[in-house]
Amino acid sequence: MTARDSSDRPVFLLGLGAQKTGTSWLHDYLQTHNQCATGFTKEYHILDGLYVPQMKFFRDRTAERFERVAARKSKAKKPDTPPHKEALTLRHRFYNDVSSYYDYFAGLATTNGARLATDITPTYMTLPPQALEQTVQEMQARGVDTRLIFIMRDPVDRLWSAVRMARRNARIKNPDHTFDLSEADSVRKRYTAPLEDIRGRYEQTLRTIEAAGLGDQTQFVFFEEMFNEDWLRGFCDFARIRYEPANFSKRVNASPGTDALPQELVRRIVHHHRDTYQAMAQRFGTDRLRRLWPNMELLQ
Repeated sequence: MTARDSSDRPVFLLGLGAQKTGTSWLHDYLQTHNQCATGFTKEYHILDGLYVPQMKFFRDRTAERFERVAARKSKAKKPDTPPHKEALTLRHRFYNDVSSYYDYFAGLATTNGARLATDITPTYMTLPPQALEQTVQEMQARGVDTRLIFIMRDPVDRLWSAVRMARRNARIKNPDHTFDLSEADSVRKRYTAPLEDIRGRYEQTLRTIEAAGLGDQTQFVFFEEMFNEDWLRGFCDFARIRYEPANFSKRVNASPGTDALPQELVRRIVHHHRDTYQAMAQRFGTDRLRRLWPNMELLQ
């Protein structure tokens, strides 16, 4: 083994998701870790904006904002650029020259004592195999190893949390906002929506990781088994950073729970995700899945 292939190499951690599975908590932990550099945000949305047709709107939105800011800047008297505009400029550059994206994270992972750089974007779970392969190759060429983390949560609980988050965010923007639908009806309407549906299709992400030949470079995690010292120590070893204690009771981007969903609706969602439950049971063990995801019993 050469020195460049040793475990001393810095790491680029690509967080594949899923949404509402504790990725914000993980980012919060890494953001304060002195061996980690998270850059200017948690979710960069570069690779999905480039390689996933359904996510192209992230790239389009950035281009539109960049053009508006550039137009205003040309008329402004002050040359100073606020931090959020610098971040927008970087995103725009990444989209137009993806090599600059890899340069950015390689730089983060190798400066100021850092050993780990991160991009934790939940919709990266929709990336095609070639995007993952390219990332590994590009970072390898820059002297940085790539590790992937994919966190899974019971599809019903994940969806329900996503709906609560959307409603919470709507009220933050407008405290007087009223909803036409109840929470349960919002879940009922949303669980078959294309962009929401793919966020719960973990089996497709597993196939992508396997097709890219990156199973050995990926940590597969269940949300229901996180938030304890044993798991965190294992993660830190995987990411090649020193273990530092965490506040497991701290909630980051949490969506407060409400009354339980109607059992009839839960059953519908479970059957809608039948392939997901079955694939996860086959991959990780039926007994384990039944223990972690009790809703699986509704498939009977």
